[in-house]
Amino acid sequence: MPPQGEAYEPKAAAEGHYVLSPAVSERFIREPENTWSNLSYIITGTITFSIAVTFLGRSIGMATMGVGVASFLYHASSARMVRNWDVGAMDFLCVLLLVRCAGIFVPSLSRRIQDDRFAILAGSIVLAAFLAIERNAPIGPIKPFALTYFTSFTVLVVLAALAVIASRDSASKISRSAYFVVGWLFALGSAFQTGDHPGNWLFHPGATIQAHALWHIGSALAVGWAAWILDRADRPNIAA
Repeated sequence: MPPQGEAYEPKAAAEGHYVLSPAVSERFIREPENTWSNLSYIITGTITFSIAVTFLGRSIGMATMGVGVASFLYHASSARMVRNWDVGAMDFLCVLLLVRCAGIFVPSLSRRIQDDRFAILAGSIVLAAFLAIERNAPIGPIKPFALTYFTSFTVLVVLAALAVIASRDSASKISRSAYFVVGWLFALGSAFQTGDHPGNWLFHPGATIQAHALWHIGSALAVGWAAWILDRADRPNIAA
């Protein structure tokens, strides 16, 4: 069963019974709001790709578009196989963002990342595939490769990288504002995403506005803003 509220039967959910709505299987697009909201990833990814100067920046733009396409297809179909594409695309985007942040933390790595970009891109694809396949593998009481944990870790690293950029460029209002804007967007997006799970505070299958759709929009804006700042900050390191 999908974790998002839009797919469930509203009356049954109100009574604590979480079953898929019969109307879902009858619709060509199973979860309309959760599907169309993925256009935010596609638009953001397209803009990121078009304005990025570095190879890794453009790759992040392409990966963001990939998240939008995979998530669009998953929510439109509710197919289990497409869910794997959805998770893999998000894992791939997170891996690329972590690589980008590594160049911010250690500027000398940026040139090496640029020189070995194709090998790093291939390795990122392999790592993302591994994370997607092993996402339900438990280690002790937790599943460390689960998408929730990996995206949360990535968000913390991105925020740390933005804080480093802001400290190095203390005169830039853009860097300082980016840290707070991206932080709030990620925080709100995470609240919407987790709150839309069955039994949680934003779980309302019959609601006009779905919290999971807001997660798509908020996280897409956060990724786009962060990717632009990271690309802008890393250009001097690559050129050095």
